[in-house]
Amino acid sequence: MGGTFWIIPLLAPDSLPNASGSFFKNVFFDDMESGPGGWSVVDVLGGSNSTWELGFPGSIGTHSGISCWGTEISGNYQAQSEVILVSPPIDLTATFALNANLSFWHNYSSFSEWGTWDGGWVELSYSGGTSQIYPDGGYPGYVGDYYLLRLGYSGSSNGWKKANFNLSSYIGEIITIRFHFVGNYSDGLYPGWYIDDVSVDIEHDDWIIIDPDQTKIGRAGETLSYKLTVSNNNYFDDYIDIHYSSTKNWQVRILNSTTLLPLQDNGGIVGQPDVYLPSGKYTDIVVNVTIPGGITEWDISDITTVYAVSFTDPAKQDSAELITKTPRPDVGVYKIQIPGVRKVGNMINITVTVKNYGDWTVSFDVEGKIFAMLINPPSTIEPPIQSVINLPPQKMIELQWSFIPTITCEYTFSAITLLDIDQFVFNNKSTKSIFIQHMLWTDDMETGGDAANGLWEHFIDGSSPSTTDWELGRPTWNKGPSAASVPSKPNCWGTDLNYAYMEDTNCFLFTPASSAFDFTGCDSITLAFSHWWRLQSTPHHGEDVAMILFTLDPDPISTIYLTGIEFRINSSGWEREEIDMTSFVKDEPYVRFGWRLFENIGANKFEYGEWAGWYLDDVAVWASPAVPKLIITEIVDSGGTEYIEVFNEGTVAAELNNHGITLDNGVSWLTSGTWNKATVLPDAYAYYSIPFGENSLYDQGESISIVNRSIPEGLITSQVSYGQKGVVPDPIPWESVARYWDGNKYIDEWARDSSSTIGLENNGKGHVDFKYVVLNEVLYNPGALEGFIELRYVGYPGNDPDIDVDGWILVVANSVFTIPSSPFSTVLNLQNPFYVINVGMYPGLFGTTDVNGDNIYLYDSTGRFVDEVGWNLPHLSDTSISRVPDGYGVKLGFKKHGLMGFDDPSSIAAGWQFIQIPSMSIVGIEQDQIGVGDAGWTVVYDLSIVNHQNVADYIDILSTPPKPGWLVRLYENNNITLLSDNDGDGILDTDLMIANEIMRIKVKVTIPLEKIGDFEETILTARSSKNLNGWDTVCLRTETYPHIELNKSASSNEIWLNGTGMFPQKTTITLEVRGSGLAQSVVYPQDVVFCIDSSGSMMQNDPSDLRKDAAKSYVDDMMIPDRGAVVDFDNLATLVGNDHLGTDYVQIKKNIDTIDSMGGTAIGAALQVANDELINYGDPKHLLIIILLTDGMTIDEALCYSEAERAAENDIKIYTIGLGDMVDEESREANIILLQLPRLWREYIMKLESRHWILQERICSQETIFILYGMFYHHG
Repeated sequence: MGGTFWIIPLLAPDSLPNASGSFFKNVFFDDMESGPGGWSVVDVLGGSNSTWELGFPGSIGTHSGISCWGTEISGNYQAQSEVILVSPPIDLTATFALNANLSFWHNYSSFSEWGTWDGGWVELSYSGGTSQIYPDGGYPGYVGDYYLLRLGYSGSSNGWKKANFNLSSYIGEIITIRFHFVGNYSDGLYPGWYIDDVSVDIEHDDWIIIDPDQTKIGRAGETLSYKLTVSNNNYFDDYIDIHYSSTKNWQVRILNSTTLLPLQDNGGIVGQPDVYLPSGKYTDIVVNVTIPGGITEWDISDITTVYAVSFTDPAKQDSAELITKTPRPDVGVYKIQIPGVRKVGNMINITVTVKNYGDWTVSFDVEGKIFAMLINPPSTIEPPIQSVINLPPQKMIELQWSFIPTITCEYTFSAITLLDIDQFVFNNKSTKSIFIQHMLWTDDMETGGDAANGLWEHFIDGSSPSTTDWELGRPTWNKGPSAASVPSKPNCWGTDLNYAYMEDTNCFLFTPASSAFDFTGCDSITLAFSHWWRLQSTPHHGEDVAMILFTLDPDPISTIYLTGIEFRINSSGWEREEIDMTSFVKDEPYVRFGWRLFENIGANKFEYGEWAGWYLDDVAVWASPAVPKLIITEIVDSGGTEYIEVFNEGTVAAELNNHGITLDNGVSWLTSGTWNKATVLPDAYAYYSIPFGENSLYDQGESISIVNRSIPEGLITSQVSYGQKGVVPDPIPWESVARYWDGNKYIDEWARDSSSTIGLENNGKGHVDFKYVVLNEVLYNPGALEGFIELRYVGYPGNDPDIDVDGWILVVANSVFTIPSSPFSTVLNLQNPFYVINVGMYPGLFGTTDVNGDNIYLYDSTGRFVDEVGWNLPHLSDTSISRVPDGYGVKLGFKKHGLMGFDDPSSIAAGWQFIQIPSMSIVGIEQDQIGVGDAGWTVVYDLSIVNHQNVADYIDILSTPPKPGWLVRLYENNNITLLSDNDGDGILDTDLMIANEIMRIKVKVTIPLEKIGDFEETILTARSSKNLNGWDTVCLRTETYPHIELNKSASSNEIWLNGTGMFPQKTTITLEVRGSGLAQSVVYPQDVVFCIDSSGSMMQNDPSDLRKDAAKSYVDDMMIPDRGAVVDFDNLATLVGNDHLGTDYVQIKKNIDTIDSMGGTAIGAALQVANDELINYGDPKHLLIIILLTDGMTIDEALCYSEAERAAENDIKIYTIGLGDMVDEESREANIILLQLPRLWREYIMKLESRHWILQERICSQETIFILYGMFYHHG
């Protein structure tokens, strides 16, 4: 036995496997030894003096054999030649190709003097046309002259050289290769270009492929057919066995795609259907899946997994997932559109877009509801219900509703889709607020109005040499609007009624000082006017601009404010504008509106006598009026006399005999109490008292409404829901719950107040600034188990201060508990994230709790509200309510506070889950880790075990069993002594740990020498031996570096010497080499400067300050050593607070909050300050980044250019994010300027190149802000 054996080659001569588990297959090769074949020549000039020829070039020779192609096979090429050598068609349509590569050998020598270059380049023709392709490493020179250059081969190659081109972009095409040669300058002095041994190879997976995954939808009893393609990408011919699994055991049949008969067993595994495929070939099969009859459920699915397995090597297999679903009905409201001006008595038309989000055509109704903060709201919405018929999947349709507002107040319109079988109800309803306005002032420019009486003010800027000014009268110039077209004939304002406006025009028009507006207390303000304009716009030389202005100064005007609302070029005629001015002038006591025409064309480019200018008519100002606004600020609901305190935050007095209190939206009114005064002035308090014994307020919570009953409809001025009805905490006996006064106003933050201040300014606390600690798990209905409340630390690296919960307060139903300084450590952080308060510490912890419905509140030691959880249904005894996973839901919802849970639905929405197995964190093991190693390495992890109990305990350590070959061992911290069983229960433990003791252990994970895979996860559980409900887990993930794994097998393990007469004498040895392991990435720290636009146009383009919220969210995801700074720019740019790059992320966000919206847009100045900061204070080991948030229209274009250049020179990346309601040339200007710079690499990217949370995603989620371009500058 042994001695001699043969290794049988299994590779076809045109295939070669590589170490990555794939192989290359040649699809085209020509050594030029068999004649021209399918090659052809194109004479571009139609009379070139030289052409491509096939033969033997005597002076140069070939790369191989005796033939090659050359531009003049027997001599040197001649001038005035342009010829193309075209290959035969080459097929790259293989569906399983990974990459494609062109290679050839060439030798060239061409003229290259005096700024002119003869030579050639390679082109490729495909279905999309013909284009130049580029070699690996690029072309070495140029072809052409100074006036028209392209990259190519010119000069001399100095002999035969190999060229390689990546053709992967053309997989799926049939291509031809074109060798394009141009000889314009040399006449018989140089040989030209010679081509030999052209080859095209495709890289294939060394595997079996069955695809594609598919999803289809059908009804009960329907059979759905799927076509799958099975490909043999192995380097040997094989039978491919086919089998399947079904998650719901629905009927599955596998068919021959041609005959549609069941697939047969042709020679693979006995009794199993298969297909025979030569290497590199594929075939189709059909899979039929039948949905059982009688199914009535919606949105259920079967997953049929079809496997294709190599008979020769079963390790080579693939699967396709076929998802067969019943329909998912899902419709919802996509958006609601409200018109700009909303007036009492005028019809308001509302457009609602609904969408079929599901995967089946459906018909459904949509209900429109108009709601005001009124007890008796109007019922004038028409029509109340509309029907949508046969809306296809993913399609939308617009519906119209109309209503006539009867009073000036805030209305809310709701659209609700009504589909009984809808499976996702969260998108069924959408609402939008509608502020109803009344007209404050109007002028049609005719007799009797302010304009006719000369009360408007107009003037020319003192520095302007132009005489163009606003005029009142009839337009007469033939290039302006006709007199007949003026909306209110015959008069209007115009910048020159009889001729064009002049160069350097800078004229202003303002509403009368005698009609200045007091907008104090107004919720919404609209400026409406009709206008016509025709202004000059010259590419590269600027545009003339019509601007909307306002002033806050009494006459005479000394300060003018820009709004950023501008008009350019020309209108299509007279147009009506209705502009929301609320963000500009809300609560201002003196306002006048203005119009300015500014001539801005560059020198010598203004066209005289051509441009009519700006015309204005029918100006009106609408606003919601100032009204008394009573808000509820404090509640006492038990323990004696009950109180409801109100504060008048309006601008006019409130008569309290006109105001009532209802607990059920007007069905019944509180009558058992009295107001303490008849009138409450602005900024003053009043209260409604209910005598002891009346018990009018339900102790578990109410929804209280203050209603102005002088309005017939009953205007609700304030509504507060507390306890079991809302997020406001439930006051406990003898105490109150109070709204927070921040020093200037009451904000919507409520907290417990142990000393009531009824009738006075509240001195209670608001909410914590950031939730570093939250309620995490509660066992409030203990039976056999011990009840407890668990707190969880939710800081994260880079934002992880220690939080001491000593003295923090828990309000459980009507009882108050203070967290003591002992016996547990009260300092929580990433290393000690849990704190447990249990019945052992406070026997009466849940003594007053109602298991059928109650609330638990958490306050810090100063009384600031932190968190709450509530339930309104009974739940199983000895089960807990907990955040899953730990701390989940804290960052949901708005900014820092997250969502609040006061009953079952709201707690679930806030990240809680009911009926959980209690996992009291009386012990802890920290923390999850990822290690990396190579074959045979041992990766060591350091873990901390903590006994949070107030008694000593043995902490058991349990480990999940590792995969075969992997070894997991647990050591004491000395790294020598193995952990042992110290309490005799058969489980490894820590030995006896005293109360609050921390013990460190080491875990060694040894990677096997072979078949190690990509990673192994080891789950360790630390569990109290005294209380089995007290446990914690940690995950150790051991990843492997990229490595080669070798599988080897022989078809016969024993063979005999040749000639012995014993068999077998041959064996086939198969070696399979695969790449495995995980790529390891390196994360680089960042120095980031946020350049945030604070110009006046932000009032329009970002009225909700979303750019600031997005920037702060980015900061939230920064981690030490990342550093940040903030630049505020409008007319000037400043480093906010002069705070240089640092890691105080709280301060960085405070600096972002200082950004306002007033002034111009100096992008260049912003880049200059940011560059100075990064160059002078940036860490050279960090990525240096500028994030620029702006709506464009820079006032310092030249500086913008130079500073972007400086950023490139200093390896500073600049990301620009465009802000605004529409992408137009104006809002893109900043980006266009930057795009024109040299050394610029432009990318249309949708996310930043960093590990951080993606800034644009937050911005894109809002309607008013979106990305223009993402760019960065690089050196060279």
